[in-house]
Amino acid sequence: MEHAGPEVSFRTLLLLLFLPLLLATVGLNGLVSHRAGQRSVHEIADHLGDITTARIIESVEAHLALPLQITRRNAAELEAGVLDAQDTDALLRHFGGQVLDNDRVAYVFFGDAQGRALGVERELDDSLRIEFTSEPGVLQTWSATPQLEMDALLDPGHAYDPRIRPWYTTALEADGPTWSPVYSWDGRPLLCVDAVQAVHDADGTVVGVVDSGYTLGHLSEYLSGLEIGRTGVAYLVEPSGLLIASSAGPVAKIDESGVPQRLSPAQQDHPLVRRASERLGLPTGAMDLRDEDHALGALRIEARPLGAALGLPWTLVVALPESDFTAPFDESARTTLALSLGSLLLAVLAALVFAHRLSRPLVRLTLAAERVREGDLSVELKARTRDEIGRLTETMGDMVKGLRERELIQDAFGRYVTREVAEQVLSSPDGLALGGSLQTVTILMSDLRSFTPRAAGMSPPELVALLNRYLGHMSEVILHHDGLIVEFIGDAILVLFGAPNPQPDDAVRAGRCALAMQARLDSLNRELAAAGISELQMGIALHTGEVVVGNIGSEHRVKYGVVGDAVNRTSRIEGVAAAGQVVISSDTREALGEAGVVGPAQVVHVKGIAEELHLYLLSDIT
Repeated sequence: MEHAGPEVSFRTLLLLLFLPLLLATVGLNGLVSHRAGQRSVHEIADHLGDITTARIIESVEAHLALPLQITRRNAAELEAGVLDAQDTDALLRHFGGQVLDNDRVAYVFFGDAQGRALGVERELDDSLRIEFTSEPGVLQTWSATPQLEMDALLDPGHAYDPRIRPWYTTALEADGPTWSPVYSWDGRPLLCVDAVQAVHDADGTVVGVVDSGYTLGHLSEYLSGLEIGRTGVAYLVEPSGLLIASSAGPVAKIDESGVPQRLSPAQQDHPLVRRASERLGLPTGAMDLRDEDHALGALRIEARPLGAALGLPWTLVVALPESDFTAPFDESARTTLALSLGSLLLAVLAALVFAHRLSRPLVRLTLAAERVREGDLSVELKARTRDEIGRLTETMGDMVKGLRERELIQDAFGRYVTREVAEQVLSSPDGLALGGSLQTVTILMSDLRSFTPRAAGMSPPELVALLNRYLGHMSEVILHHDGLIVEFIGDAILVLFGAPNPQPDDAVRAGRCALAMQARLDSLNRELAAAGISELQMGIALHTGEVVVGNIGSEHRVKYGVVGDAVNRTSRIEGVAAAGQVVISSDTREALGEAGVVGPAQVVHVKGIAEELHLYLLSDIT
């Protein structure tokens, strides 16, 4: 056979072969990596967006729960008589303590059915004010010390009737605690909302209304302090479409006449808020959408209503530019592209060098490979250099030597059907020697119930097909749990856990394997039922004890097997197991420890064993 000299245009051939391959590899890897990265980024963005929205809602609800709790408590204590509605000093001290203890509460107030009102208020500079009606319809305002003592008279009195105020009338219309409409506090662009509740006497007559005020500026401060991606925004909006709080700026402003005017999202200066408002309109429930805007890029917009427990029909909107998440990925993609192109250039240069160095040694290696392919295993290869070609020559020489040992390997694998056993045999010069060692193992033995009469009514091909199907399913489960299948005895299976290599969890794996085999049989029976074949039933036994494990047979034929009283005991226990049961001995019960979930002990006598056996039904492995 003639062989064309590889040195003829070998370098050109190498470049023609590898350059397109390298280009395709770099391009495909880059494309696949880019798309996978994009999918991952989108998934991460969605996940982080959901987490961010949930965290914001949880915090907003925690902010607003405080005034609601204070209002409920005050109403309950007034109705129970713990607080006296007529004791002005005691009420003021109580309300003042609540304002001092809770910096998110702007004021606590009480107005009664006779037009009397009193309360404690926290100003923006954290100073306190005490307000009460010195006479019906006239409300005085005093500055207060930190000890809640009246300090200086700030307002000798102005007309004030709580019964006509929105916070009072709203409470009368509700059956329980509720919220006042959002309003501007004292003519400033500062929004507030009150948690209010009517107070009743023992006859059910309204005696007054308690009020806890919350400054919504706290919510805007909280939203503004959040890191929502890099440039994301969040805002709260009520059903009317007006803002409650926003991370993007004021939610109200003073118009030319000096009157506070609340803003809608479309009136805010931030482009993300305006875009989200355009796409969502007036959200009334949970909504998610992805928006493409040529100026802003892709946006992830999410709307979520607040928890129903608060009784507030407000909606949280979060707008996140996808570029907040994709920018680092895009930078990484550019870096990867540059590195890939550099690697490609280096690979081309390396191909030129290797083409020159590979040509002559490869001719010799090719001729040697042809001889090996034709069955000549007498080839001797020795390296002439210590470079890569030299190592390749040594490797090929070792390969030829390994082929000469092929018959020995085939013989070993012909006698050992389990991978772990074969590896142990081939790794030791004495691996084929007859004999064994004493080992503690957990033995699993399974057998089909009433299979012999059933087999009598089947043709041999049908019987073999059904048996192979059953044993195939069971073998897959056993191997998955690292069990060693010693042999198949008809429809029975003998399995070891702990040989040839014992492990600390041999008994646990055996238990899990047995339960999994019963579960797999249930699955197989469903397949058989669909094919019109009656179901199979199997009993399984587990026993832990000492056996002799090793090579049994003669120098002409060897079997890796197990002998000992423990095998006989397992066989006897298996005879006790009913269909669908996993019966274990007391030794296996002890080996399982707390991991095994078993029923009560059953004392039985079996043939061939003098003493009584304590057996358990295994139901689960924890």
